[in-house]
Amino acid sequence: MTRTKKVNTLGARLRTARKAKAWSRAELARRANVNEGLIVRWETSGGSPRSDLLARVAAALGVTMDALMRGAP
Repeated sequence: MTRTKKVNTLGARLRTARKAKAWSRAELARRANVNEGLIVRWETSGGSPRSDLLARVAAALGVTMDALMRGAP
């Protein structure tokens, strides 16, 4: 039986989406025009992002804000 890791936090969903593109944190930050420190904070400590910044990150990744915030498709 194979176990699947549940991706249930913003940070985990963000990291999963970023790694699916094979992007570094710096690359995502560059593409989304945000500070790399924000990406690090969101992925590691679960800080609460401003909606305008999260919208840029979601657009760069090609996903919706809901997908990042709630795991919605």
